[in-house]
Amino acid sequence: MGATRALRRIDRRWLGRALGLLVSGVVLVLLLRQLAADWTSLSQQTLRQALHFDPLPLALAWVIQTAGWMLLVATWRQMLGRGVDLPFRQHMRISAYTSLAHVIPGSIWSPASRVAMYRSQGVSGLVVSAALLIEWLLVGLGGLLLYVVFLPLSAARPPQGMEVLAVVAAASLVLLHPRAFSRTMHFAAARIGGEYDAAQTPRPGRLVLWFGSILIVLALSGLALAALMYAVSPTTSIPDAMAAWGLSMAVSNLLIWMPATSILKEAGVVLLLTPLYGSSVIALGVVVVWRIWMVFVQLSWAAIAALAVRALKPGRAEHEARPSVE
Repeated sequence: MGATRALRRIDRRWLGRALGLLVSGVVLVLLLRQLAADWTSLSQQTLRQALHFDPLPLALAWVIQTAGWMLLVATWRQMLGRGVDLPFRQHMRISAYTSLAHVIPGSIWSPASRVAMYRSQGVSGLVVSAALLIEWLLVGLGGLLLYVVFLPLSAARPPQGMEVLAVVAAASLVLLHPRAFSRTMHFAAARIGGEYDAAQTPRPGRLVLWFGSILIVLALSGLALAALMYAVSPTTSIPDAMAAWGLSMAVSNLLIWMPATSILKEAGVVLLLTPLYGSSVIALGVVVVWRIWMVFVQLSWAAIAALAVRALKPGRAEHEARPSVE
């Protein structure tokens, strides 16, 4: 009987992965067909003129993106709760270091490394997992809201499959309800070990405040993308940048449980920006530059965080790094 249940769980797990890979494969094929058609119709002169380089907007993009990151770290610190007594510098360091794991294929590496780094500081993995779940849901919902607000103002056309995101968003709102969230974390505690204190479940008012902060972070990131578009591409559009960035965050956070979400995320951004540039090839070039730029931005954050931690005197740094978990 137990073996039968295990086989059923395995079957459901593989079915979900197969469905996710199928959806990602279909999106990838459609994108490749669009790229092939646009490549044949794009002249080499147009392609050479499509991308350029202007350092000043790139510097502005870094300032805007970094301001958003600092606000996100401050919001994340609140999500962890008062029982985690780590200095802001340590949260910066962990956030910056674990964000570099995004370059590794697979969506599990960044959250797994964040849990591991906080556990090395004495923070319960269950506490970090609860905060991660809240962050994923709020960022995903905020990205979807940003996309819905700015899509009518942009040149983009809504991609297929938005009904799936709408259903997942509705389920996320249900999961954020205090009673549902507490049950989920108690279930997780029973599976992975440990005890979850229901008093740590955030109230709706606090969730609203965090959601407002995350919306500001997402808007700043959208403005940074618009600045980068101005720096490297023939045209820029704040509504298109906001819509593309919002959809990217909605897909990567609300559909994090699906395999190959990075394909859906990047393909969705390219397809959204294609009407603005009139060519999926130019849109792909902008997205590739943006992703490479973000790696350099994250490396700069890691350097800033490392210098901030090292700036503390050894005795004080050791004292502040010792957490107090209630």
